[in-house]
Amino acid sequence: MFPRLYALEIDKDCSLSERLIRVGETFTWSWNWRRALRSGRERADFDQLMEVVRDVILSNVSDSWRWSLEKSGKLKSQVQNWR
Repeated sequence: MFPRLYALEIDKDCSLSERLIRVGETFTWSWNWRRALRSGRERADFDQLMEVVRDVILSNVSDSWRWSLEKSGKLKSQVQNWR
């Protein structure tokens, strides 16, 4: 989804929860990139990423999937938690 930012990441196997750290009573993102973002496309990608994860709520519960059929008979899935 964000290949330019992924290319900058030093730890390619990190989880989202490893990048969100608590500072006092608030949480802040702590990225581990090999260099600072450059202006232009990288900055635009970062802004879009922040929009995607803005309302993320992490918990200590393992990830899970739930499948159910809607009344219409269509299959729907729901992710319970993020890694």
